[in-house]
Amino acid sequence: MKSIIFNSKLAKWWGVHVLGLRDTAAVTFPNSIRFVKSKEYWNERRTRFDEIVRHEACHLQQKARGGALLHYLKYFYYHLKYGHKGNPYEIEAREYAKRNKTV
Repeated sequence: MKSIIFNSKLAKWWGVHVLGLRDTAAVTFPNSIRFVKSKEYWNERRTRFDEIVRHEACHLQQKARGGALLHYLKYFYYHLKYGHKGNPYEIEAREYAKRNKTV
């Protein structure tokens, strides 16, 4: 992973307008995790922050495993078919974040 970016307007826009999620905490783009809120906000919520980083790191691994373009195409297909919570990529990322306590 190359970078973690805070206060990302792109992350907020992506979550709301592309994924249809009003409560997006973070999104991944190639080689980065972008958080909607500030670093100070997440410093006060360290346990949740660490869990989200593990979740998003899993998405980065998914992209590396299948290639970014194919990952995005499948992700959006699953998103439309199953919704965010039922998306197999999201299920894998949630399970990964719970199982792995380090990235």
